[in-house]
Amino acid sequence: MSRPMNLLGALALTFALGACRVPPEPAGLPAPHLDPTLAVLSAETPSPAAGETTADGRSSFAERLARRSGRTAAPASEPPQDAVARQTIPLGNGLVADLPRRFGDWQWSREGDLVLALHGRDGRGDALIWVQAQPAVPESGPALATNRFLYAVEPELASEWLLLTSELGPLAAQLATGLPVSPWQAAAALEALATPTAGRGLGYRSEPGSFTGWRWLGENPHGIYLRLGRTRGVWGAQREVPREVRALAESLSTRVPGLQELLGAGADPASGTMETPAWLLLGSASHGGRVLDLAILCRQAPDCAVEDDLAAFLTTLRPAGAGGAPALPGGSPADLARTAGLQFLEIEVPLAALAAEQASAAALRTPAEGDR
Repeated sequence: MSRPMNLLGALALTFALGACRVPPEPAGLPAPHLDPTLAVLSAETPSPAAGETTADGRSSFAERLARRSGRTAAPASEPPQDAVARQTIPLGNGLVADLPRRFGDWQWSREGDLVLALHGRDGRGDALIWVQAQPAVPESGPALATNRFLYAVEPELASEWLLLTSELGPLAAQLATGLPVSPWQAAAALEALATPTAGRGLGYRSEPGSFTGWRWLGENPHGIYLRLGRTRGVWGAQREVPREVRALAESLSTRVPGLQELLGAGADPASGTMETPAWLLLGSASHGGRVLDLAILCRQAPDCAVEDDLAAFLTTLRPAGAGGAPALPGGSPADLARTAGLQFLEIEVPLAALAAEQASAAALRTPAEGDR
């Protein structure tokens, strides 16, 4: 949050975020069809020719796509796709999707508007799905709601320019008084405190300039409109709590008991894992005016080990009730996050109430027009 901003880059991302809730297609025209497999399997680095592999062992995009589409047989060691038992995950906003039901494989949890799913048996996880249901009418506006989602999963992609329109601006200006932060930094810190990760992200860092833009647009086979883009980068330890966030937490400590202690809690030892190449798929799924924000993170070792699972997850996104009884979650997202070495802020910071309190106090300090 204290990084220098690239003016043109920030403006471009602001406009892109602002367009996130534009109706997906012109009135009267059908939305294009999209095979989500293309977004999952798309190579961000040059892919080898068919029948060959790169020095790090990656197979060709064409062969992976053909195999996912069933045009080539899977190795005998891997069961066919239709032989894998599946569980239906309720995602919020009336949507569900499927993940494989394999012992000790995919784990998932849901609390409030957040669903977290984690794949991996080695204690660190090699794939993660974050799904956040947006309110029908976000209090802060749709672009700011999406920007807050980015502060949670990959803060470097969040737009600081959108903070100019945040309802938390006056509160940020008040809290910044007497602190070694600017009102702008304070607003960014408040947005971070409104997320489960407190602006630390998921341990993934995008390579600068690797965001593809919203390259994959259209409806999946169940009529769910997807808007997807991706970055490449590395997945390792979660970021430290930003200096600005710690400063504001101290300022809010009397009004939000326990906040400082939670931010000061030590990270799980697993968070010290070495960085490995990974990619992040970002976007949204919408149906009937309701929206889910999506983040799908996968390690490359050398390919993503669960490409088929992730492609199937996006392909089976559908309205609830369209086949399959929802499964029951286990534990809380914070508990599941800890198994991946991620620290969650296990307290809700009542920012909306604090902002309303600040606005009321400001109104009382402002003299009535007749008294001037």
